[in-house]
Amino acid sequence: MQISGRLYVKNEEATVWYAVASVIDYLDELVVWIDPTSTDSTKDILTNLHDKIRFVDIPRPEKDGKLDKPTLITQLYKQQRGDVSFILDGDEVYFEWQIEKIINDIKATYHKADAWNWYSRYFVSKDHYLDDRCMTRALKLTPDLHEVPYVPPDYPEHENISWIRHVPANSRGPITSDSFRVKIIDVHHFHFPYRSSPIYKLNEGRYDGPYPRVFPDNFDYSLLFPKQ
Repeated sequence: MQISGRLYVKNEEATVWYAVASVIDYLDELVVWIDPTSTDSTKDILTNLHDKIRFVDIPRPEKDGKLDKPTLITQLYKQQRGDVSFILDGDEVYFEWQIEKIINDIKATYHKADAWNWYSRYFVSKDHYLDDRCMTRALKLTPDLHEVPYVPPDYPEHENISWIRHVPANSRGPITSDSFRVKIIDVHHFHFPYRSSPIYKLNEGRYDGPYPRVFPDNFDYSLLFPKQ
């Protein structure tokens, strides 16, 4: 079985190295698209970081003057090789035991599932997290896999839903936590806070240091990565 990571990034120089380094040894490839409007050193950090990284050159799709994420992600699915698409964001990291369990569970249940969900732990300060959100993080790569606009029917109206208005889908329809043949893996990874996110703005003053600060100041980041 081949597991292909998928990453699209823009201005994530502070965390992208940690994100990629925490999972790259467990993937067969990592397909990367860097937003051409990115202005920081994200591309420099990723260039030559690992020989499993494969950059793809896709024209930036736009809708109403903004990045058209469903269209971009659908195109990225078509660029991936192998059996499973592993979704990676540029601002999240995994401990070794977390990514090992995820990969092992995917391999063990590949013939029983279309997708795999686990938890994203969202931090609002270096030592406090808002909640754990169960999300689709890996999918069986099939020719009909694509991304569609979607808002959960029970999502609170007061929440900012702009960032979850698209989900993966196949010929059966949208793939969500309660969809048919979705396996939930009881693991969480760490999601660094966005300074510009609504979550951060609601907690201004609680996060006062440079990225990354979701762990103690003396945290040994080598614990995140596989032993050499």
